[in-house]
Amino acid sequence: MHDHLPSAPLLEPIEINIRQRTYQTIHGTFQLSANDCMQELFHRSYLTAFGVTTIVKY
Repeated sequence: MHDHLPSAPLLEPIEINIRQRTYQTIHGTFQLSANDCMQELFHRSYLTAFGVTTIVKY
């Protein structure tokens, strides 16, 4: 009946790399400010309908 719909939602990975100060989504990789890295992360949204956030420290 609903053959045009995917059987499982597509996941949207979100990766935050603390050491390299990068933020990566399906839209690309973004460099965070060296001085205000934590402040930038505080103001970003990590929740999307199908988003999965991973925080790494290497």
